[in-house]
Amino acid sequence: MGTTIAVPAAILPLPYAFSQLSWGPAIIALLLGTCTTYYSSWLLAGLFNWNGQTYYRYRDLVKSIFGTFPGFEVAS
Repeated sequence: MGTTIAVPAAILPLPYAFSQLSWGPAIIALLLGTCTTYYSSWLLAGLFNWNGQTYYRYRDLVKSIFGTFPGFEVAS
């Protein structure tokens, strides 16, 4: 069961954010964001087996939880 965390393009302005916050608060904010990303990935990985079925695609899992129409809108 593998989970991939994609690095967004929001990492590009990271040097500017560090210069505005200074080193201490910037590292704390970076660690907080890293922990939040790890925890949300851990929660998604826990839903790999949901409701007695195994889901390999995120879209199928969302459709199972929210239904057909809203699931499609959330997963898209």
